[in-house]
Amino acid sequence: MTEMDRLYRWNRWYDEQPESWRSSLIIWGLVVIAAFNTALTIWTGFPLLLLVVLALIGLALVRVPYKAGWLRVESGEGDAPARMQIEAPRWVHDANAWYDSLPEGRRPLVVLTILVVAGAINMLLTFSSGFAFGLLFLLVFLALIAIRVPYTSGWLKPMPASMMLAQPASPAMPVAAPAQAAITGQTAPPARTPAGSA
Repeated sequence: MTEMDRLYRWNRWYDEQPESWRSSLIIWGLVVIAAFNTALTIWTGFPLLLLVVLALIGLALVRVPYKAGWLRVESGEGDAPARMQIEAPRWVHDANAWYDSLPEGRRPLVVLTILVVAGAINMLLTFSSGFAFGLLFLLVFLALIAIRVPYTSGWLKPMPASMMLAQPASPAMPVAAPAQAAITGQTAPPARTPAGSA
C-alpha cells in the first residue's frame, strides 16, 4: 500500500463516520495532544502548543488534498491505486520545464541565487524596519519546495491541450516563387516553350 492509498483510505474512513462524530474526533484528538503538550511544557520546558500546531498542519496535509480533489482513484479501475492529481497553473509547468532545460551544473546555482537574494532582502528589511529575521527566506524556500516537489513526484496533472497551445504560432505567410527563390539563393528555371513553336 502506497502513502497515497493510506491518505485516501483515512479520508474515506473519516467521511464514513456519522456527521455528529467528525468534529468530535478532531476536537478531542486536539484536546489530548494539547494536554500532553502542556505536561511536556511543565516537566521539560517543551514549547507550549507546538504539538498542537504540528497536529493541525498534519490534519491539513491529510485532508486538504482530498477535499480539493487532488487525491483520487480513477473511476472504473477497481482496486486502482490512489494518485495525487494537482491542477497547477501553467507558470508552474513552465518554471519546471525551464529548470529542467538548464545544464546540470547550473541548476544548484539557480536555487542558490534565489535563496541568497531572498536572504539579502530579508536582512535589509530586518535592519531597516524590524521585519522578522529569516521569514522571507523561509517563505521563498517553502515556495521552491511547493513548486518543485509535486512536479518531480509526478503529482501535477498534465496540462490540457488548450493550455499547451495557448501561444498562437505566427501565421504562415504565402511566399511567391520569385521571392522564395531570392531567399534561398536559387534562380527559377527558365520557362520551357513547346516544341515546334515559333
